[in-house]
Amino acid sequence: MKGKTNLLIAALISVLLIFGMAACGSSETETANTGESFTGSLVDAQGDRIVVRGDTETMLFKTADQTVYDFGEGEQLALGDTVQVGYHETNGTFMADDVTVMEHSQQLLVFGGQIGKVTDDSVTVGSGSMTVSFAYDDETKIQGELAEGNIVTVTYDGDLSEDPHAVSVVVTQEKAVVKFKRTTGTISEVTDKSVLISVDSAKSYRFKIDKDTKIYGKAKDLRVGDSVGLVYAGDMGKEPLAKTIEITKLHVDKEYVIDGTITKASKDQITITTGKNTYKFKLDKKTDISKKDPKVGLITTVTYTGELGKDAVAKVIYCSGKEDPKVTAQAEKKDTTKATDKETKAPKKAATKKAATKKKETKASKEATKVTESKATETKATETQETETKASESDVTEDTETDVTGDSQTEEPDPEEPTQATETVTEATEAITEAVTEATEAATEAATEPTKETEPPKETEPKEEIIEADGMIQKWEDKTTKIKITSGSIVELSTKGAEIASGYFPQENDEVRIKYDKVSMTLKDIQLVYREVPDEE
Repeated sequence: MKGKTNLLIAALISVLLIFGMAACGSSETETANTGESFTGSLVDAQGDRIVVRGDTETMLFKTADQTVYDFGEGEQLALGDTVQVGYHETNGTFMADDVTVMEHSQQLLVFGGQIGKVTDDSVTVGSGSMTVSFAYDDETKIQGELAEGNIVTVTYDGDLSEDPHAVSVVVTQEKAVVKFKRTTGTISEVTDKSVLISVDSAKSYRFKIDKDTKIYGKAKDLRVGDSVGLVYAGDMGKEPLAKTIEITKLHVDKEYVIDGTITKASKDQITITTGKNTYKFKLDKKTDISKKDPKVGLITTVTYTGELGKDAVAKVIYCSGKEDPKVTAQAEKKDTTKATDKETKAPKKAATKKAATKKKETKASKEATKVTESKATETKATETQETETKASESDVTEDTETDVTGDSQTEEPDPEEPTQATETVTEATEAITEAVTEATEAATEAATEPTKETEPPKETEPKEEIIEADGMIQKWEDKTTKIKITSGSIVELSTKGAEIASGYFPQENDEVRIKYDKVSMTLKDIQLVYREVPDEE
């Protein structure tokens, strides 16, 4: 029995050993090296991955705790080392089984960031607030395209502050390439943040503009009507940002000319009559006033844009100095009428004042008459009383004579005490005197009122007014020239005494910069800006 038990135990142990060996064999098969290897230069080593660049391709390997490293004579891996990687593939990932350093290279450093600029011999990479320019040459190993915006890892030697040399540049992320497009059209609207371009008669598109939008060409400012070529990126129907705007042709408003006589003039508007019709023209900062300043009566020639009677704007106002006698006479008549009205009002005022004075005199005279009659009545009564007193005194006897110092003595009135009648007469006299004085003053004022129109102040000679402008020579002669300035107006100037740049001989169609006196219409200075040179055959 004991022998059978030992035999059973031995059989069980054999079975366990067989299954154990089978299991171990299966495990070794899943993790065994497939025998594949890759040799190249180590260009990146971060965390659980390494990147090795070979002669024809670059491979990325994932490392694990089981990965075996052989550093050779060194102590660790260094970028630039030549390594051999034994690996196997699991689910599309290359797993490194062992990494052997075949050859150590010089110790290299790594800098990563975004490319900001690329030249034939350098690449500028920025990371955070730090920007470094790396020199590169034919020996620099470059993987990917060196383009602005791409993210790269640069392996270099040297000092970052002293033009380091790039041993290798690996593009790890490419920026989407911005494709620029170009369109042409006419500006139909301009704001601070956008411009509306009419591509054809039926379609218009709005483009954003900012401080980085480059504007160049025939002018530096965008104006409605100018023809442009516009470079942008994105969908034209979604207000893309304009990168550049080239002004290819300047818009010139169609100009008209009309002659007439000025009937009204102010700083921002003039009115002229042609004899049959009257028209108004707006003035702005660009309005060119030649010869003389506009004033009523002057015959003038107006160059304007827009429509008569609606939005006409004066571009040039030329007043030769000649006057229209009829319009001038009407203006003078109007001024005379104003002066006459003033003269007429003065006598009327004096007459009204005189009538009031006379009325006051009449009233005072009536009061004086009453006072005189009252005084006469009082005098008569006094005389009657004196007569009666004398008669009474003659009948008195000596026995009945009264003592002059007694109580029965009659009190004599004080001759110095004024009576009521006297005060009334004084007041009446003063009223008459005042009325006469006022009447005299009114008559004097009416007599001295000026009847002649005040002479207008003499016109002072206008001072010199220098204008600077760009334009094109239309005609050049010995003493005069015609130049079409950028506003579209043509000015005829005297060239006598003009300063001309040394070695420059003005010709028709030359684009020039000039200075001229707007008062005397004299050219002061002229410089050549551009002259088209014909192609040589």
